[in-house]
Amino acid sequence: MENFNKTFYFSKNDKEKEKENERIRNLLFAEEVCNEITKKLEDEAYEVYFNEDSIKKIREKILKYIVEDRKRILSYPFEIRKNLLRVWKEKIDNDEKTEEDFVEFLLAQAIKNNWDIGYHLSKSEINPKEDNTGKEIWDIDGLAKDERDDNHPKAYYSDDYMSRYIGPNSGNFLYLIRSEKGDESSHGQDGNNKWGRASKLSVIERVNLSEIENKVNKRNEERRKKILKLFHH
Repeated sequence: MENFNKTFYFSKNDKEKEKENERIRNLLFAEEVCNEITKKLEDEAYEVYFNEDSIKKIREKILKYIVEDRKRILSYPFEIRKNLLRVWKEKIDNDEKTEEDFVEFLLAQAIKNNWDIGYHLSKSEINPKEDNTGKEIWDIDGLAKDERDDNHPKAYYSDDYMSRYIGPNSGNFLYLIRSEKGDESSHGQDGNNKWGRASKLSVIERVNLSEIENKVNKRNEERRKKILKLFHH
């Protein structure tokens, strides 16, 4: 987390401070989301027989990046993650690649394809299912017809926490999905680029929104106390 700027809080007006607070909450939320996905990645690495030293190297490499890049590194959907781990474990075991190479590969591919993490809120508990080949997948199907896409049904997501959907149907199930941007993507974007939509969303992980918000609130309160302390020095 970045250092706090004492001068900022003495010199900026309320509107600027509110904007900065929103930016910080987005950042804290993204960090907590990345922590949750990283834990899941570690669990899955154990399942495909990575040893503790290798998992530690992967974790440490991920944490070296700023949160925006961590989101890209962790933007791989549920059904892809384990296969990638299996392939890269063999490369690492054969001394062809390192754990650090693995993380760098994840980031490079995500940047190349404009992948990131989006936030989809729902009241429904949507679980993985098998496709017609027996492969387990985790998708969210679009249900709302969108006139911008010839009334084809779409599912929606926000690009950051502060832009999330808040309403009667938002729910507490937060699905972390892979967002896509660019001319070749099937995802549509709103004009402000804070929202995306697609016929299907590929799920990375599901978390409890309230639990993540509690962690963010706790960290934000610690930040507030630190700021107040600065005012008295």
